[in-house]
Amino acid sequence: MSLWVASWGLLNYFFEDQDVRGQFGDQFGAINALFTGLAFAGLIYTIRLQRQDIALTHKQMEVQQLELQQQNETLKIQRFENSFFNLLNLYSEMISTLYLVNYEDGERIEKKGKDVFPYFWDCFATQFRAVRMYPDSTMKQEVWENAYRSLSVSSSLPNYMRVLFRIIKFVNEYEISDKEKIAYLKIVRSFLSDEELLVIFYNCIASGHGKKFKEFISKYAFFDNLPWRKVFYKRHLTEYDLSSYGALAEDKSFLTEYLLPRG
Repeated sequence: MSLWVASWGLLNYFFEDQDVRGQFGDQFGAINALFTGLAFAGLIYTIRLQRQDIALTHKQMEVQQLELQQQNETLKIQRFENSFFNLLNLYSEMISTLYLVNYEDGERIEKKGKDVFPYFWDCFATQFRAVRMYPDSTMKQEVWENAYRSLSVSSSLPNYMRVLFRIIKFVNEYEISDKEKIAYLKIVRSFLSDEELLVIFYNCIASGHGKKFKEFISKYAFFDNLPWRKVFYKRHLTEYDLSSYGALAEDKSFLTEYLLPRG
């Protein structure tokens, strides 16, 4: 401020004439323009640096957000797998506690663990063959369904079915991709024997609670390795959507039986 006042006094002292002072000032017009231009260029450069800083900050935030998402995804999968394998452990424990009590010629027979399934299937097959003598198809259906329920009541299979259904339901509802769901359910299917698959097959038909189970079977092609030739009546195959059989649907023999018109 002092410099400005001093320069004003000096100009008045050395240049008394107003016109001369104006001409003298005009000589510095180009320099003023230069400094103005430099100031403007400096402003543009500053704005550019700020934009670069903002862009760099945004990029760093995006990287951090991506890393956070990946961490959350990893934690989500870890939580899922912990619950999933805990359920598989529960399934294994359920298998070890399975039992089936039956009477043959007055003799009490009890099976435990994995032995329940082949024995259950043999008993069910024996009773099912006896149904063939009934001429009425509706009566046949009712008799073999009652036979299944009777065997089921004398065993712990209902609990087994509930645990298996719970595992599939848990995988179905978790927020992971369908591809991942199928991969985990393949692990579940790898635990199942042929007799288990067949018992599950008829459980969902004979049980009044099998509707939702059948939906999951269809959605995830749960019967893609079903020993379908052991199914009592081939028309029973059509109790399930074709999608339930996965790769089996590409087998010509199976497809012929499935699509065969029946009276």
